[in-house]
Amino acid sequence: MEIIEVPVVIVGAGPAGIATAGCLNKLNIPNIVLERDDCNASFYRKRTHDNLKLHLDKKFCSLPHYPIPPSLPNFVTRVQFLRYIESYVAHFNVAIKYNRAVESAVVYERSNKWRVVAKDTSSGTYETYVSDFLVVATGENSEGYIPEIEGLDKYDGVYMHSSKPKEGPFAMKMKNGTTPIIDMGCVKKIKNRQVKVFPAILSIEEAKTVQFTNGQRAQFDIIIFATGYRTNVLSWLQDYEILFNEDGMPIPSYPNHWGGEQGIYCAGFSRLGLEGISYDAKNIANHIQYTINLRESFNH
Repeated sequence: MEIIEVPVVIVGAGPAGIATAGCLNKLNIPNIVLERDDCNASFYRKRTHDNLKLHLDKKFCSLPHYPIPPSLPNFVTRVQFLRYIESYVAHFNVAIKYNRAVESAVVYERSNKWRVVAKDTSSGTYETYVSDFLVVATGENSEGYIPEIEGLDKYDGVYMHSSKPKEGPFAMKMKNGTTPIIDMGCVKKIKNRQVKVFPAILSIEEAKTVQFTNGQRAQFDIIIFATGYRTNVLSWLQDYEILFNEDGMPIPSYPNHWGGEQGIYCAGFSRLGLEGISYDAKNIANHIQYTINLRESFNH
């Protein structure tokens, strides 16, 4: 197994990980970003719709030290934002290793260093990264959440999370005639009772029968869970309790949520969107620089 030593390991190449790497590079602090997917900003590339626009003015969506260009509209489109991300990566020379699924991260008390094991899913080989600092940038919405429902494992139909379809809504509508999203047309159909609204699912009974909390029963061939997302931190971060709670969210509250002890930080967990990401990235980079300078002063 290859062992790679680097001062900072960042897990996740979404805007949070990229912004943190950019801030560190601006301070000349070496780092590496590990991304499980084959691209950066995979949430925006693979799990958002083609017609998406950021719902905040671009001044609240820029990453640190590199504003979104004034030539772009105030509310940038998905494609424009992704081009901006690519430009940010190139401008700050962000080093990303793709197809790296982090399987474990532990801190060794004797050396106070982090040991991160990642699988290169393109080759099947493993790599170990040893670092002084670990930045968790996998975000609040790293995987689709499907609730535990009695009988779901025996359901004879097809069920999936709403993030599963990879096509945009208009492409899916042209292909299938329908899309798994709520738009103005769907709301109108709900009002006209062409689309029925049921309460929460209580359980799945035999075959394809679904029982709801009001006692109603109905049969469905497909169940699409539009039940949101959750963090995946607890699945790979063994020493999570240094900074995270049992829900995989930071224990400290905002604005001090980004930093814990023993060299672990988190970016993108403030629930404040891209503006919160910029706040996290700058604070993390500055604190790492402060810690490095402090250690060097002790060594002299």
